[in-house]
Order: sequence, then C-alpha cells, then structure tokens
Amino acid sequence: MRPEIKQLIGFNEIRNFPTLVNKSRICDEDTKAKANYYKAANEKR
Repeated sequence: MRPEIKQLIGFNEIRNFPTLVNKSRICDEDTKAKANYYKAANEKR
C-alpha cells in the first residue's frame, strides 16, 4: 500500500480486508481526481 494511503486510512484501524481494499480504492481515485483538477487549473493560466 502506498504511504499516503496508509496515512489516510491507517488511523481508522480497519480490520476487515474487503473494507480496507474498498477504502484504499476510493482514496486512490480521489487523489487522482484532485491531481487532475489542479493540473487542469494550472493549464488554464
């Protein structure tokens, strides 16, 4: 698991593996969406 995902999810102490995978996937998608948003905003300038 990537360090930034560990940091975001680690404090929840998720013990159920499918839940952990699902939360990790959501976090990864949100991180990519945020990066794309800022990349597009910078290209408009």
